[in-house]
Amino acid sequence: MNIVETLQVGLRTLAPTIAAVLGVVIFLSVANRFFERRRVRTGNPRVMSQLAIALLAFAGLLLIILALPVSETTRGQLLSLLGIVISASIALSSSTIVGNAMGGLLIRFVAGSRVRLGDYIRVEEHAGRVTEMGILNTQIQTETRDLTWLPNLWLVNRPATLRQSSGTIVNTTVSLGYEVDRSAVRAAMLEAAEEIGLDRPFVRIEELGDFSVTYKVGGLLTDLTRLWGTHSGLRAGVLDALHAAGIEVLSPTFMNTRQYPADREFIPTPSATRAVDEAMSEDEVMFDQATAAAELDSERQAVRMEYEEALARRDAAKDLGERKRLTTEVERLERKLAELEE
Repeated sequence: MNIVETLQVGLRTLAPTIAAVLGVVIFLSVANRFFERRRVRTGNPRVMSQLAIALLAFAGLLLIILALPVSETTRGQLLSLLGIVISASIALSSSTIVGNAMGGLLIRFVAGSRVRLGDYIRVEEHAGRVTEMGILNTQIQTETRDLTWLPNLWLVNRPATLRQSSGTIVNTTVSLGYEVDRSAVRAAMLEAAEEIGLDRPFVRIEELGDFSVTYKVGGLLTDLTRLWGTHSGLRAGVLDALHAAGIEVLSPTFMNTRQYPADREFIPTPSATRAVDEAMSEDEVMFDQATAAAELDSERQAVRMEYEEALARRDAAKDLGERKRLTTEVERLERKLAELEE
């Protein structure tokens, strides 16, 4: 047998394997494009399409093994080896990777525990705004502007506090002596809450202590982008309002070795300007990445809605010119969605 005949026999033998490899590569390319376009349209996380491609790639690998020009015994050994490798990988990583992956799906899609980019979240000693949600962990930006990664499995196994996008209650407390009229305290604290921009402010008595009364003032804050600054601003506003009303914010057990007249009040002289909003911009510095992530997500949702509306109009259009124009618009929005998903 000459070289040409040997090559022909070898090609005929390898033809099924080559066809299987080419078919799997082409199929995976088409599937990847299909899942990517579908992800852009629906807004599903990229990890879902990646998981689907991984499963299809595994099925393609099985097909290639079945097409190899080897004996049934060798083919069975290869399949057994592949099964052992996959089983060992799952067994070794099931307690972490699989658990974190399931936790990620729970956080993303299950009602009641759904988290979105930009949300304020607190889990034990960790608190901040969500900047990134992966299949294995969730990233938050803390009030010190640092980034913290929380494993999803750890996250779902602990009580978490999620601030609603519709608003949250901002409050602070102050202790005053029993000699202070509570009606005057209530009026001053309500004024401070209203001045700081809180909706439906309230004042209530928290505790009747041995030496003082503890008051709490709070209200609804709907603009969560200034949450941390509002906490500080409310405390400053309460301090200023109580001093302006002639109420001493001083411990009833206060002692000072300096001699003062009995009618001396320890209230600072008010400055010419009261910077109530002096700390309002600190949220922009602390949570810049979280704010950017939330804005990007909002823009992505808006473009997706525009895309779906354009797609529906294109499908309903009967005029050829209008349909062509809408097709161009759909393609433009599709490209813009793809850019936002990068």
